[in-house]
Amino acid sequence: MKASFQQYSSLFALLVFTLTLNACSTVLQEVLKEPEVSVGEFKLVKAGLINQTFSLKLIVTNPNQIPLPIKSFNYSIQLAGDEFASGNTAQPFSIPAKGSESIDLTIKLNLLRSSSHLINIVKSGSQSIHYQVNGNIGIDLPLMAAVPINKEGSINLSR
Repeated sequence: MKASFQQYSSLFALLVFTLTLNACSTVLQEVLKEPEVSVGEFKLVKAGLINQTFSLKLIVTNPNQIPLPIKSFNYSIQLAGDEFASGNTAQPFSIPAKGSESIDLTIKLNLLRSSSHLINIVKSGSQSIHYQVNGNIGIDLPLMAAVPINKEGSINLSR
């Protein structure tokens, strides 16, 4: 009978631990809101015959009462349905409580090495190109999942 009491007490302790961990995770997810990501600006900075430079500013807003430490930011960028850039942040950063932080990316594109689809769009004289930014933000807090990013819009090519 003593062995079965120890088994039940171990099982009970494991159950209490699991419920407590689950409750902490739920409370943390309810208390901390995911940061919001918006595209502040995506524009053509320099257009040459072969090389183009784009500027992408993402704005990450923290709706929480505490600063959010960001351990990673991974992204991929598509223009007119073709991926032309991807990367991640080199250094962790923090978003202030109830504040915003901008992430400035400079993207260089070589049309000779790009897809023929993009070349045709630029040559067509179109005044805009559709873009899509996908990725995720890794938050450096226990039990917080990565925040997915999926934003899209158009780049105005007229200067």
